[in-house]
Amino acid sequence: MSEHSSKYYAVVDVGSNSVCLSVYDRTQDPPKDRLHKTIRVTCRLAEGLDDRQSFIKKKNRDLALQTLRTYARILKGETIGAATLKNLGIEEENDRENIANIIKEIAETEKITEVYAAGTQALRDVIGTEKGNSFIREVGQALGHSVKVISGQMEAEFQGHAVLVRDRRTEGTCMFGGMGGGSMQFGVLENGIVGSKVSLRKGEYSSQNPDEIKELFESHLRPVKPRHVDMFHAVGSEWRYVARVLVYRRERAKAEEAARKKAPKKANESEIAALAKVAADKISFKDIEIHKEKLEWKEIKSELLKLSQESPAYFRQKNMSPQIKKRAAHLAFAARTLYETLDIVRPATVVIPGASMRDGIAYQSQRNQDFKSYWQDGLFGPQPT
Repeated sequence: MSEHSSKYYAVVDVGSNSVCLSVYDRTQDPPKDRLHKTIRVTCRLAEGLDDRQSFIKKKNRDLALQTLRTYARILKGETIGAATLKNLGIEEENDRENIANIIKEIAETEKITEVYAAGTQALRDVIGTEKGNSFIREVGQALGHSVKVISGQMEAEFQGHAVLVRDRRTEGTCMFGGMGGGSMQFGVLENGIVGSKVSLRKGEYSSQNPDEIKELFESHLRPVKPRHVDMFHAVGSEWRYVARVLVYRRERAKAEEAARKKAPKKANESEIAALAKVAADKISFKDIEIHKEKLEWKEIKSELLKLSQESPAYFRQKNMSPQIKKRAAHLAFAARTLYETLDIVRPATVVIPGASMRDGIAYQSQRNQDFKSYWQDGLFGPQPT
């Protein structure tokens, strides 16, 4: 991180699944990503990183470094074209045009020199080894800014603050949880404060056996779970996409039911089914908005369990979004982890806040006077100037 009291600053998440960039305007409180759409590239640094493989695969390392070099260009104020933004995960043409204009607008004002780059589980797994430390330095050099590898507890802390920043629906006793590419975090929110937290490495819960997952979650969640939980905030992209598919299925079912009720009385079952399918197919996945949704646990429980039993082919259907298709191999498992979590927590309501760990880092950087001192400790790569 470079010391600079400019209007704009950036947070980069060198995650186990994706490498993401957010830009914040210091004059906005609470902080909000100026780019509106997350710039993210799926690099899968944690892919295969387990007891059988002790280091990150070369193809994944190379993609992460290439991505960070592109982010460095954005931070320096260089013009970024639509093709480059598409490679950075911005699928919609209108979004690419808007983001390109925002980047241009920021660049005309100033270069972004204050950058908080955080490494999570994949980098935690390799830090302390010669090859790991060397790669983390490469990460900092590619970005042009030093990198801090944060602990699982701190990752949970930032997630909790992100929920408080992005979603004011934290009345009563709440819990939050997020599933990433290499780890999972849980915590308690009470009276606007992040309380007890727990972090799990993916290797601990990667079993496909539901009983083993449930037993593990029980052992970690029970000690921190309050007696009663009013609301659970599901943080992070994996569970967010699971929730979008759930709501999409719900809206399709509603459309089918409405079409059946309106069908002509003389129509036979095959004709009614055809009318119901036409109505359901009019529901567009890209129009599904979940940030304002309150999902009742009792209502989604059975559907979430069914979703966890779907094959990857289901998530690759043509009506699914490109982001869902990219995650097709993992979403049934993500649905299972969310199901087991909620079955233990038993919240009255589940919400999807649209918050990220980056929002929590941004919030702390603006509110906590000691934050910069904390961030300076243990950096890899180019040192602050």
